[in-house]
Amino acid sequence: MQFIGGPAYFRDRGFATHDGAALALGCSLVGSRSTGVVRLASGDPLSKPAVRFDYFGDPDDMAAMITGIERAREVVASSAMGGLVGGEIHPGPGTRTRTELEQEIRRGVDHTYHPSCTARIGSETDGVVDASLRVHGIAGLRVADASVLPTIPHGNTHAPTVMVGEKASDLIRAGR
Repeated sequence: MQFIGGPAYFRDRGFATHDGAALALGCSLVGSRSTGVVRLASGDPLSKPAVRFDYFGDPDDMAAMITGIERAREVVASSAMGGLVGGEIHPGPGTRTRTELEQEIRRGVDHTYHPSCTARIGSETDGVVDASLRVHGIAGLRVADASVLPTIPHGNTHAPTVMVGEKASDLIRAGR
């Protein structure tokens, strides 16, 4: 679990508003077990793909999110915060049980713009690219981004993606 905080109200991707000062302390599930699906929506190469995230396909992911909210509440209520927080805005002080928290999570879940693992490294039967990042069955095409990661990183995707890019440049320069 990664906690992302800041001196702002953050709902609806930052478009929702709140009167007065606010503190955001969000829970971001890293290394989730659930997997979604990305498929072609049509034969038109300019059309957007069909994406099904399936955020909580694995029940352990929901359990982790609920626990994350409980821990975030403990942090905000701690003496270290020194009474700086006036009250909880979302999910709200009336949302207490794990069932209620699950309902709120399902209503408000969103991605953090870090998709990965959609073109995994693997064999022709279980991957999109080989160990040299070449797309199976298409000559001259490589993929060098977070989509080739075989599993979701247990943290931000930036460092592993930089590593993939560095490896790709080494492979290309070496002619492999």
